[in-house]
Amino acid sequence: MKRDLAAMAGKTYDLLIIGGGITGCAAAHDAALRGLSVAMVDKDDFGHATSSATSKLIHGGLRYLKNFEFSLVRESLRERRTMSFIAPHIVAPIPFLFPCYAGLRRDNNLTKLVMGMLLYDRLSFDKAKLDDPDRKVPRWEYFNRDGVFKVEKDVLPRDLTGAAVYYDCQMWDPNRLTLEFVLAATENGARVANYAEVVELIKDGNTIKGAVVRDRLSDQTHSINARMTVNASGPWADFVSGLLSAEARKPLVRSQGIHMITNNITNGHGLVQYTESGRFFFIIPWRDKSLIGTTDTRYEGDPDKYGVLRKDVEHFLGEVRAVYPGAKDLTLDDISWTYGGLRPIVETETSVENVNKASRKYEFYDHEVDDGIKGMMSVIGGKYTTSRALAETLVDKVTEKMGLPRPARVTRGYVLPGGRIGSWQGLVERLERGYGLSSDDARRWGRPFGAFAEDLIAAGNENADLGRRPDERQIETLAVVQRAVTEEMAMTVEDMLFRRSGMGTTGEFSAEAVETVAKHMAGLLGWDDARLADEIQTNQEKLRRRNILDFDDPAPDPHGDASLLQVT
Repeated sequence: MKRDLAAMAGKTYDLLIIGGGITGCAAAHDAALRGLSVAMVDKDDFGHATSSATSKLIHGGLRYLKNFEFSLVRESLRERRTMSFIAPHIVAPIPFLFPCYAGLRRDNNLTKLVMGMLLYDRLSFDKAKLDDPDRKVPRWEYFNRDGVFKVEKDVLPRDLTGAAVYYDCQMWDPNRLTLEFVLAATENGARVANYAEVVELIKDGNTIKGAVVRDRLSDQTHSINARMTVNASGPWADFVSGLLSAEARKPLVRSQGIHMITNNITNGHGLVQYTESGRFFFIIPWRDKSLIGTTDTRYEGDPDKYGVLRKDVEHFLGEVRAVYPGAKDLTLDDISWTYGGLRPIVETETSVENVNKASRKYEFYDHEVDDGIKGMMSVIGGKYTTSRALAETLVDKVTEKMGLPRPARVTRGYVLPGGRIGSWQGLVERLERGYGLSSDDARRWGRPFGAFAEDLIAAGNENADLGRRPDERQIETLAVVQRAVTEEMAMTVEDMLFRRSGMGTTGEFSAEAVETVAKHMAGLLGWDDARLADEIQTNQEKLRRRNILDFDDPAPDPHGDASLLQVT
């Protein structure tokens, strides 16, 4: 996977996708696999925003049942099984404990809980149709009040009547999963580039014929021509549609969701919890930590300047402490990392107070129908779980607009590059036998890298320098850095620490380790001393403050100064 915007500008594509989040990446994969010529660009890195700021779940959306969104739940459950099949190294079942209480105060009393579980189980009737036994989702169980405390001792006891344990799926690394779609797209002919910002749409009368893209690494501009252009830019979708005309800019509601990572505070289950105001959140075991999220509040600012504020973290932490005894002693100092993202919401009438109740539906806008401008569509909304299905529908619409016969849908059975492992247990055993790894280390290598794990370990064994771990608390070696730069288009230290690997994702990565990674990347990418120093300082500071902004700290603008990114 090589980045070459000049070469991308040398031809006309069937489809240009603006936005390299999971929607854009899945669409690029689907379209390329169906035989379309595809170009995809993102003004930052692939999956840098909303797609990396998830609760790390591939789930059916149990809570949508109370809104009677049965078709969305069924689609999500079907896609949960599909994701488990095409990415078995990253997506795996995880148990959740859902406590129920007397009365209606938390909207999860016993009657509603049992009815919901029976319906959820019915809607996931095909969940066992997987060959790999480690990826089959078990049935739910009910526990009475005494049984709950044997499973999870720190559940709030007041008014507790019982609980259900049900299973959904966790994606160990959403950033690697997003990248898997990019890798699959490029192995089928798609051309992609990160740090490529669309600054203008190419117009021929009332028809869009591609976009002018600014290379943020060189500050050069390139024209990428295409028969159809798709705006899949997530929280920036209104800005991109606004390039058509002021009238064509689609109104967009943005919802902020933040997550906190702390020391482990559960007994191996994910927990479904409700705040005192009635909003639900999860406490999820992840990388030997607890992942707590998410909030859901309306965000009115510039999405380029979004950051997680200290006051929001403190407020969320207070909400968690109030309803979960296992968190009663948690302080801000116990949070090793935070992250947040902006979710674009379809409903334009959603109130400030009710963004947490908004649907995860997605919606397509045909600008020929809406605005009289041919050659472009926009997609807004959706969720990570249903991204593959969204992409499938999107490509159907694109081919219809271009007057092409609809190619067969094929991504549902197409195993992503890292998922070609045979079976999960088979991969673990190969890593144990072939490289003398402990079972734990074999799993730590296998979960994010899958079929790439053996080559990465072998490269480290053959070259002592590549076999070094920048931080002994993390499994990744410099061989991972080497591959990320040469094969996976990592252009910054942030790309490396937070999206091509899990090195920095729990916040446990030393300042010295940042320097080690940066120096290795500098040698591969030709950075000068100023660029190297900036990369080190920026990421050391990010880790030092655990990605939290103080009240008076302006959020960094990742697109404001192209000179910081330019190749020397």
